Amino acid sequence: MYTMGRDREKTLLAGNRYYRRDLDLHFALIDAFHDWADGRASVDQTLARVFDVIDVKSTKMVLETAGYWFRRAVAKERAFKDYVFRLASHKSIMARISAPWEMSEPSEERELALIGALLSDRSRQVRERTLDNVEMGRWLTVVPLLRRREALQRQDPGRLGRAVSLITNGYYELEGEIVHYVGRGPGGAGGLGGTEYSRAEEAKSVLSRVGAEELEYRRLHGCWPKRPQEGHDLIESLKRWSPLKEPS
Repeated sequence: MYTMGRDREKTLLAGNRYYRRDLDLHFALIDAFHDWADGRASVDQTLARVFDVIDVKSTKMVLETAGYWFRRAVAKERAFKDYVFRLASHKSIMARISAPWEMSEPSEERELALIGALLSDRSRQVRERTLDNVEMGRWLTVVPLLRRREALQRQDPGRLGRAVSLITNGYYELEGEIVHYVGRGPGGAGGLGGTEYSRAEEAKSVLSRVGAEELEYRRLHGCWPKRPQEGHDLIESLKRWSPLKEPS
């Protein structure tokens, strides 16, 4: 885990006026992650200490500090992903609001289940923050995979697992649906089959809008909307279509 050193990190944080309130809590978070980096604490012990702090005060700034160090740690140790699940089940609304923001593109069944729970959280703020991740194009996999999960989990769990396993870093078409696009591939390609970068960017924009509208439709009507006849080009068929304009 990259760090400028425990003492240096504390000095820099103390110099920022936004963190001066509850400075002891911020320092406790820095100590927890540095003890793990130094090999003096396990992941479980570190997360327990982190949530001891969050249980005391789950303010925006405390959660920002926890999230900052979580993102550094999870890049080195995937077991830290449990941080997001613990946030999502926390009694504090502020903690649950932070959960979708800290979650990267979902690629596991339990992450999709968690998103489903956050989309139906008792707090409107949590539901809206979760939806924001779709609207900003951060989670292009969510709508296709939630739809597929609900349709397949009773019929063919293995097929669902194979679909989820394809979600890595690229632009994919699977059974007529564009599943995911992130970044620009080698030589301007945007994933499998050498999809052009401009085409992938267009797909990203269209699917972000459609995904957000489909989630809203499902919230309003309790079911997924029926997409238009796709023909040979999924993106062209979705460009001018909106489920919110369809009769329920």
